[in-house]
Amino acid sequence: MKTINFKKIFSLDYHPKLISNMAKTAIFGAFAANIMVSSVSAFILYSFLPHNLIYTWLFLHIILFIGRIFISKKLLYFLKKSYSQKNIQKYLIALLTVTSLTAALYAVIIWFMYIYNVPDLYILLMTIVIILIAATSISTLGNVIITFILFVSLSVTPLIILALLHGGEIFLTLALFLLFYMILHIVFGYRQYIKLRNTAFLEETFQTMYEKSSDGIMLIKESRFQDCNEAILKMFGYSTKEEVLTTDLSKFMPKYQPDGKRSIVKMVEMTKIALENGTHSFEWLYQKKDGEMFWTEIVLTRITLNADELLHGVWRDISERKRLEDENTTLKERMELALLGYNAGVYEWNMVDNSVYISPQWKQMMGYRDDELPNLFSTWADRVHPDDYEDIMSDVQITVNAKKEHTGRIHRLKHRNGQWLSILGRGIIQYDKHGKALRMVGIHTNVTEQKALQLKYSHQAQIIDQIHDSVISTDLDGYINSWNTGSELLLGYKADEISGKHIRSLYLEEDYELLQKNIDKLMQRGTYMAEIRLLKKSKKVIFAELSLSLLKDEKGEPIGIIGSSRDITEQKKAEDKIKHLNDHLQQEVDAQLWQIREKDILLIKQSRMAQMGEMISMIAHQWRQPLSAISSTSASIELKASLNKLDNDTAQQKAHDISNFAQHLSRTIDDFRNFFKPTKKKVETSYDELVASVLEIIGISIKNSNIELIQELNCHDKFSTYSNELKQVVLNLIKNAEDALLEKKTENPYIKIFTYKENDKYILEVSDNAGGIPEEIMENIFDPYFSTKTKKEGTGLGLYMSKTIVEEHCAGKLSVMNTVDGALFRIVIVKEDMMRV
Repeated sequence: MKTINFKKIFSLDYHPKLISNMAKTAIFGAFAANIMVSSVSAFILYSFLPHNLIYTWLFLHIILFIGRIFISKKLLYFLKKSYSQKNIQKYLIALLTVTSLTAALYAVIIWFMYIYNVPDLYILLMTIVIILIAATSISTLGNVIITFILFVSLSVTPLIILALLHGGEIFLTLALFLLFYMILHIVFGYRQYIKLRNTAFLEETFQTMYEKSSDGIMLIKESRFQDCNEAILKMFGYSTKEEVLTTDLSKFMPKYQPDGKRSIVKMVEMTKIALENGTHSFEWLYQKKDGEMFWTEIVLTRITLNADELLHGVWRDISERKRLEDENTTLKERMELALLGYNAGVYEWNMVDNSVYISPQWKQMMGYRDDELPNLFSTWADRVHPDDYEDIMSDVQITVNAKKEHTGRIHRLKHRNGQWLSILGRGIIQYDKHGKALRMVGIHTNVTEQKALQLKYSHQAQIIDQIHDSVISTDLDGYINSWNTGSELLLGYKADEISGKHIRSLYLEEDYELLQKNIDKLMQRGTYMAEIRLLKKSKKVIFAELSLSLLKDEKGEPIGIIGSSRDITEQKKAEDKIKHLNDHLQQEVDAQLWQIREKDILLIKQSRMAQMGEMISMIAHQWRQPLSAISSTSASIELKASLNKLDNDTAQQKAHDISNFAQHLSRTIDDFRNFFKPTKKKVETSYDELVASVLEIIGISIKNSNIELIQELNCHDKFSTYSNELKQVVLNLIKNAEDALLEKKTENPYIKIFTYKENDKYILEVSDNAGGIPEEIMENIFDPYFSTKTKKEGTGLGLYMSKTIVEEHCAGKLSVMNTVDGALFRIVIVKEDMMRV
């Protein structure tokens, strides 16, 4: 522990906050010492001391209580006045006095205890009471250590004297205990005082830093400002904290940040990162109360205050820094020279003994740590480019001979990675009174990027001058101030002929007026493009593709217009020719399309004729059984009639049977007619209905051909389509499978119909075990007039028309593949609402 500074203690030079804390707790300390404890003491000693003495003693305590309260309030009052230091000292001494008098009153009562021979038990009881007063005084008097020390000393010392005067082993031990207690309590109180004093100074330091900081500081809770310092008010142009804290957050920033993101959304992202990571720094564009924009650098730090999680934000106005970043290389060099006194890329060369100091930043610039390079002249000399070394040393010698102070040039230094850096070296040479060079202090700045930019700009300038396109710049009034070689070639004027003249001399009058009407678009968007006519020096008119953009200064303000023009006269002629050819081509295409449509119509007619033939064949299948039944019934009637066994009941029954068979034949005709009737509108149907309808037509034929029909109908959903057209496709696929099985005389022939749903697709598959389709003709299977049937019954239009119906009319997909047993045709219909999406 540090030695106690008694001079500091007795000087009464205490921090105002410590004095304020003691004054605020004075009422509790005064009540405890002058009212409560004094009353308890009077009660304990009431039977042993004269009553007048006790009453007088209590009365004095009340007077001191009133005095302590009065003085404390005065102290608090003057502490609020910055000019009342003398009054504070006066009332602090007064409070010290009345507090010491309180302790002295207890010393007096202890003396009377000795005079009036108070029993030992009560002496011990009073000792405990006074020790308790001394112990609790640290909380009320510990902020001003001299008050605490005097109070403890004046209240405990009389107890020690009383114990010594009383004598006896117990009281001598008590005296020794009280002595150690007093010393330890004072030492503990002093240590507590040091903590309180340091805390007060620390709080004052932080408060001063908070209020007087040139950086703006804010406390943020749940995206709302809770507090801010004066710098924030100045930064944003507000007069009071209340005005800042009650203003909506969106008023402090533009709607969008320069990167295009909404300010509110991006700020939420930044605060989220700060809360997650503990801290986050970023740059932000803000808006002052008067609407002026300015840049800030923000550091958000997560803190906990009074159990609340807050963000402590530091705002630094970096508008000037942003402006400086846009300055040219010369300004940067001057700024770097102003940093000669700072330890940043600095060197010092003692020109007498050749010793050198090289800063850690210089070594870092070269790719090394401070401990990796020695502070030797060779550290620089070994890394300088051989072609630059002699020139640098020559410049230094010339400067020294001329007794000049400043020297410098750009030279190359080798980086650790082998790259040659361009270094701007500036130095100041110091001389003694005799003119002898003593040392040179300087700074090395890495200007590799600047040199690269200079080279880039030089190349760009050469490119602009050498390109064939015309590049012209004007001021905002339209007067020409630059003119490249491409402009000379395009328009015939040399730069010295046209510079300073108005741009309108290069345009036809009506084109220039149109261009002027669109200048507002250029000023708003920054660019403008158009096709325009230009007037050459020879007065020849040419067509040009014109691109205009704004030329801006470092503040982003327009100062001129840059125009790029490209001769498109030949292109315009070619476009006119192409337009004429396109018109002629369109006529040819229309004619060819008409021929294709007529061909398609013919194909459809042929397909229908083929289907009609198949329909007649299927009707014959359907009619064979009813006609046989009618024939046998007629023969039965004729036989019974010839044998005279035809009664009325039998005649009526047989006539009724014939009528039923005839109706069945009629229904068959209707079914086929409806089946092949085109559907003009989409209707709701399902694969279950389609398959059932088709099997009514062809089911008997398949059964009569001894072909097993396997149905696995797992898709029962309805969908919107052209049902009759889709029925014809399914019929055609089943009929083709039947023909293939019969033609190849397949053993145990079968046709399988399988439906299922896959996501938003309705799928129907027709497969057989006829051996499949040869791979060499697979890609031609859907071509018109292509048939796989060996007999001359096939037209080659069935699959072609089926694919057309599915894919063009029903917006689906018809495909084919071979399986292990045979061919598989798949129809895929997409759900209609998904097709719209």
